[in-house]
Amino acid sequence: MNEYKKGMKWNESRIYRDPVSLRKIRQITCKGIVNTVPSYHTAQAFDKRGENVIFISCRNGKSLLCKADLENGDITSLIDPVEGMGGVYESESFGDGKGIAIGAVLAPESRWAYYIVGKQIRAVHLDTLEERRICEAEEEGCFIESISISSDEKRLTYIVEPLENTRLWYHLYSIEPEGGSPELLLSEEGLKGDHVMSCPTDPDLLLLCRDTGPGPSCRVDGHGRGWIYRISEHRLTEVMVKEKQNFQTHLAWTWDGKGIFYHGMIRDSKWEKNVTDGGWYIGLAGIDGKTIREYSFPEAEYYGHISAMQGRRAAIIDGNVMEGLLMWLYFDEDIPRMEIIARHDTDFTTMPGQYSHPHAICDPSGKRIVF
Repeated sequence: MNEYKKGMKWNESRIYRDPVSLRKIRQITCKGIVNTVPSYHTAQAFDKRGENVIFISCRNGKSLLCKADLENGDITSLIDPVEGMGGVYESESFGDGKGIAIGAVLAPESRWAYYIVGKQIRAVHLDTLEERRICEAEEEGCFIESISISSDEKRLTYIVEPLENTRLWYHLYSIEPEGGSPELLLSEEGLKGDHVMSCPTDPDLLLLCRDTGPGPSCRVDGHGRGWIYRISEHRLTEVMVKEKQNFQTHLAWTWDGKGIFYHGMIRDSKWEKNVTDGGWYIGLAGIDGKTIREYSFPEAEYYGHISAMQGRRAAIIDGNVMEGLLMWLYFDEDIPRMEIIARHDTDFTTMPGQYSHPHAICDPSGKRIVF
């Protein structure tokens, strides 16, 4: 298939048994140079019943925003192809910066999908394919770092920050999902804002990162990377850890909105080619920012991500402890317990940036994991 267009439906999937767990796996995409889920963030990629997921595909030098039917593998292009590949911030490592950026989100009830092209947030309806232009970042020399939809679907939040790493500031905005005038919620100088995530059950809560970069050596001060922001009170609460190195690499809301999974490197080291000598800690905090339970893995050496599992007191990890495996890490005992889900067999170094990362996410029903 050489040409894709809005509304086109096709199926290129195949089914196989995972060689480790023997679980049934449906490989939805077999073509294209990039096929990536929105992110590891909770409750931002599936419709209400978990029947459809949105994803970005790069094919023939163009970008598509698609939905996939998880039952039968049918793919539908929600838009006409965007001329270009990679987001604005990714142009130095992949593509030309004119494509769709990683980090699209789906409102489960209204079924509107929101995505970024250039400095503009656009939207398309999952069923009618109606399209909207929501807003555009007005700051010069900037990009939209991430977007999120509130649990009541009345608020779209997004972070704007400069393209140049030598300039450090960020603006956190709120806007109605239909568009309008954005409201500035938070603005800070001297650091970046990253990974804004709406609480899946409380529209007044956000989770975001505040730092100068993704590694422990990029911390701003003695505080950690993860922060809870209560919009109505304009109040930031730090997500604490027990390990001395309190700088989380990734964080994600639990599905019930009562906690936050996080992980980070134990020692101040950097990862090179997906490996670090620092060891990892993986924990669960409450919405007061205090640690509920935290496990330390001093010998863990692999890069990875952490995300929430619906229906289990467990997080999904795609690296850190074992390479190439999706695993559940349970938080119901003092001693950590793990269970293998399946192989993902991803080499994190095959492509620049985030495109080769599994970014495993669980659907709202807890029946499927997409990666």
